[in-house]
Amino acid sequence: MTNAVYTMIVRALSGVVSDRAAETMLRSVLREQGLSAETVTAQDMQKVLSGPLLARLSTVLPPPAPARNC
Repeated sequence: MTNAVYTMIVRALSGVVSDRAAETMLRSVLREQGLSAETVTAQDMQKVLSGPLLARLSTVLPPPAPARNC
């Protein structure tokens, strides 16, 4: 059974990519880091989000639009 930290991040990612993609990417990155959805801590997740998961997402999501000066 997954823990609350994992579940919260999957829900948040599902706002950007599909539910399935969010879960697949996150599980894959966790596995690569030697972590699991059942035991990942908030501190572990912070490192995953700002490192390997961000890198993976940046390859599949379009870059942010430039700011417009009005």
